[in-house]
Amino acid sequence: MSSITRQEILDKVASHIILQGGPAYIAPAYSTPGGCFYRMSSGRKCAFGIFIPDEGYHGSLEGFGASRILHICSQIKAADLPAEGERHEGILVTAALVTGVSHLTEHASFISALQLAHDDAARHREGFGQIFAARIAALATSQDLVFDKDDFLTKFVFRSVSTEGGRA
Repeated sequence: MSSITRQEILDKVASHIILQGGPAYIAPAYSTPGGCFYRMSSGRKCAFGIFIPDEGYHGSLEGFGASRILHICSQIKAADLPAEGERHEGILVTAALVTGVSHLTEHASFISALQLAHDDAARHREGFGQIFAARIAALATSQDLVFDKDDFLTKFVFRSVSTEGGRA
């Protein structure tokens, strides 16, 4: 049984995106494909990245969906891992990662939907807040959860403006 509810997950993600002022996204450039990241050097984190403990994060997680990471972690006992962790399907899995995300396993599909909402909205840099809020509102409705789109947008716009372009 999980010790966190979908409502708590949704609230945490929404609050984090407001505080951060935007997505964890790098636009494609000449030499880089760009995209969303669990962690960025600026400190930004995506909708699933906020649940990965600092000591459990490794760059090998990037490029793998939240549901895949959660599935791999659900198959491993933290106590069975060596101190430095070990690779599973290309991901460096550490005890800190397994311990940090194991309570989310039963919500893998919901977290994947939040991740998709973040990633899809992030491609629209100027309209991120509106698109993300609309996606989250639809997801909340489908899950019988509470999400106040107008309140989110008011706080998001205020935070984005007050941090000069969304710098967290």
